[in-house]
Amino acid sequence: LLGIPLGSYYLRETHSGAVRTLLGIVILVFVLFSMLSLPRLRSLNRLWGYFFGVAAGICGGAVSVSGPPVLIYSYIKDWNKEEFKGTIAAYFFVTGLLIFASHLLTGSTNSTTLLRFIALSPFLVLGAFSGHYFFNRIDGKVFRRIILGILLILGILMLVL
Repeated sequence: LLGIPLGSYYLRETHSGAVRTLLGIVILVFVLFSMLSLPRLRSLNRLWGYFFGVAAGICGGAVSVSGPPVLIYSYIKDWNKEEFKGTIAAYFFVTGLLIFASHLLTGSTNSTTLLRFIALSPFLVLGAFSGHYFFNRIDGKVFRRIILGILLILGILMLVL
């Protein structure tokens, strides 16, 4: 909640490319370390949740991509796939509404953005139903690999686009 207005302010006052590039690099480094099978953390201090939360808010407010810091935190916490799914679903619902409101208040959202959202909404719904369908058919290890794959793609897109 603290990070969203900071990110929105940053977006309004500067160019979002720096946040996007930094986020892409952090994601790719995390994926690389995860793929190298280095020793995993056995525990993560609860305060790290606040750090990742603020980072996610800043990223969401600045470039509308708040998910990677939360995905990384959830991956490190080593939650089972049900805990992961429940946490992420609640997180994206709440932050999506707050980021949208923040962008409206700062003037970052306009009619073109809203029309694009409406036009692409059917794909969002299709993706949600497809994800739910496949979620119940994969085991936890495959799920974790899929999360790393999604992070890899997001990291590359952050650097390229």
